[in-house]
Amino acid sequence: MGMCLSGFAFLILAATGFWGNPSSYWAMFQMVAGLGFVIFVHEMGHFLVAKACGVKCEKFYIGFDFFDIKIGNRVIIPRSLLKYQWGETEYGIGIIPLGGYVKMLGQDDDPRKYEEEMARSRKTDGTETKVVAGTETEKAAHPHHESVTDVDMEPTPLPGDGDESFELDPRSYQAKNVPQRMAIISAGVIMNVIFAVIFATIAYSLGVSHVPTEIGRLAPGGAAYAAGVPVGGRIVQLAKGSSKNEHLRFRHDLSQAVMMAGVKRDLEVLVKTRDGKEEWYAVRPQDTTMETAAGPQKVPTIGVGPADTTEISPVTTLAKQFAAAQVENGFQAGDVVTAVAAPEGEKVVIGDMASGGPYVLDGFLSQHANVPITFTIERTPQTEDGAPVKNAAAQTVTVTVPAQHMQRLGLVMKAGPIESVRRGSTGDKGGLKPGDELLQVDGAPLGDPLTLPDRLQGKYGQPVEVVVQRKDDKGATHEETLQVEVHPPEFINTMWSTGSPFVVQELGVTFPMLREVTAVMPDSPAAVAGLQAGDLVDWVSFKVEGDVDADMKNLIPVDRTIDLTGKAHNWMEVQSWLQFAVPQNKIQLAFSRGKEKQQTVTLKTYPAPEQFNPDRGLHFMTLQEIHKAPLGEAIGFGFRETKENLVRVATFLQRLATGEISPMNLGGPGMIAMAATSEAKQGTANFLLFLTFLSANLAIVNFLPIPVLDGGHMMFLTYEAIFRRPVSEKWFVALSLAGLAFVLSLMLFVVSLDIFRFAQMFS
Repeated sequence: MGMCLSGFAFLILAATGFWGNPSSYWAMFQMVAGLGFVIFVHEMGHFLVAKACGVKCEKFYIGFDFFDIKIGNRVIIPRSLLKYQWGETEYGIGIIPLGGYVKMLGQDDDPRKYEEEMARSRKTDGTETKVVAGTETEKAAHPHHESVTDVDMEPTPLPGDGDESFELDPRSYQAKNVPQRMAIISAGVIMNVIFAVIFATIAYSLGVSHVPTEIGRLAPGGAAYAAGVPVGGRIVQLAKGSSKNEHLRFRHDLSQAVMMAGVKRDLEVLVKTRDGKEEWYAVRPQDTTMETAAGPQKVPTIGVGPADTTEISPVTTLAKQFAAAQVENGFQAGDVVTAVAAPEGEKVVIGDMASGGPYVLDGFLSQHANVPITFTIERTPQTEDGAPVKNAAAQTVTVTVPAQHMQRLGLVMKAGPIESVRRGSTGDKGGLKPGDELLQVDGAPLGDPLTLPDRLQGKYGQPVEVVVQRKDDKGATHEETLQVEVHPPEFINTMWSTGSPFVVQELGVTFPMLREVTAVMPDSPAAVAGLQAGDLVDWVSFKVEGDVDADMKNLIPVDRTIDLTGKAHNWMEVQSWLQFAVPQNKIQLAFSRGKEKQQTVTLKTYPAPEQFNPDRGLHFMTLQEIHKAPLGEAIGFGFRETKENLVRVATFLQRLATGEISPMNLGGPGMIAMAATSEAKQGTANFLLFLTFLSANLAIVNFLPIPVLDGGHMMFLTYEAIFRRPVSEKWFVALSLAGLAFVLSLMLFVVSLDIFRFAQMFS
């Protein structure tokens, strides 16, 4: 009954992990079995209620068996991969894995077969007519017959030839009254909702692994940074009307809440700080171009990143261009940092998450970027293939990592006006405002803006004089001198994205780095190439020449061109990629000088003497938690999870219809399969939560008032119940054809999106 469409689960593309290449056969098996089971549950609902109402069910299919795949007259792939006749019903698996259906006597979702099915629903035995024929001609021919439909909301009148006496087959769908047909129609959706609760209950009983909404870092100039959201705080409530939840998930609850908010309304978040205080923040998501395996994607973000642990990530050992990977007998994946020390300084103990260890480590690295640091680490012995040795005692090891100079081309770029001032920061308290242009800091000209954090290092807690150029209400400019206290950095800034501004955490401000050259460092690659102050950089490209280690290919800029002539990109994107460049990178830069012809030069990076990279190439594992509950609580969580998913899907569709969310954020069958496989690889509990989300999707989408879907059938039955007559054949066929065309068009659209994304990924 009704096509159950699995191809329209609306998933969000903010996470690039959805586009990983599935490597686990078990995860893929879970994906196929899980998606098939969700469809099976939906169709089983229709089937069981139809049987209970006495309707003959002719077919029960997972997947659609619309046609054979042929070459000429030869069938290459039959329409049914598997089928079996049991009693009066044919059970099977169709070749089109986009849903399923139950075929009942007298019912077909293909409107072109309307009259054929109506004819099959009647029986002719010469007895007195019990139901007046459904066409207008036949009704006129029987003016004194009172249709049962007119008095008891009984079956839909059927077409006949006007002369033949007939009655409905009592086992046909059309022979059932309106309440019975409504029950059959709604059973699939109800079963999806019931099993969504069951899936979620089992998941929370097993224990759900998730990335919590603890804020580990902020994007420069992002909504959260400007709003003053604290690093180390945990988001425990999304919107004031929702319930408080200490176990919100970063890549599900938060990401989807941001998507739902869009860029036209504030998202209210309740943040609980590490000392237990709670405060509401209103953040307005911003459209941000994110680099994904499927290519650049523009999505709304608030500019927050998940928290890290103090456990070394494998990336640390692979990124050979950084100091952390160049140390002999250095770090191994799985090492845990327990203490750090600078030359002639006391050892600082790095505690666990409960004591804020990662934030202590971040602060120490930021404040000692220009000196070597000795790390004390706890190491579990490993085999040659990297597996931990069973029952082996942990070892204490020390590793000293030298300071890491920032890689530059030798260009000093112009700083634009201040874009944002962090609420509650020392800059905010000192009077800095968006639109101000920095002229002097601490008695010296601004100079190279990128070295400002390094120049302020060691002056934490001290006021410095900041001279800005400011426009008044009439547009006239004037200089103002302010006193601003220097604040220690809260986090190591690694969240660069397309168009990111530069952040000076010490003053709590961000500003864009423009494409105008204000100075060229003596003897630098840029100076040797002939660049001068006043030049305008048009674009910078990164290519690879020569062999690169396979493990490094995803860690360096490859075939990337950054166009600086528009508004989408700025110099910080170039500066970020320069840090990942290797000797095999060929860096080309095109610049304009006055009315001269554009020139292109080839450059190499060099270490800037006065600017340092605080993280030194260290990467840490993302914090993950397991939320496990006893059965009683798990049932409550199951109901809550299902309700939240239903509301989330309905809200998404509403904002999609009003244009607040782009249809480019839809995903088709390929997207669903990739998401399901990704979740299955995280464990059974996570996969069950995904099935909860998918079940909510199917329930809402299939109940939309679109003819050929369950909601469309319910719409026709509601009309029949109110007006005590069915929709005319002409309107039924016309609306059904329109609904079918819409569904097929939407299916083609989302499948095309999937194909495009896969093409981008594999290219």
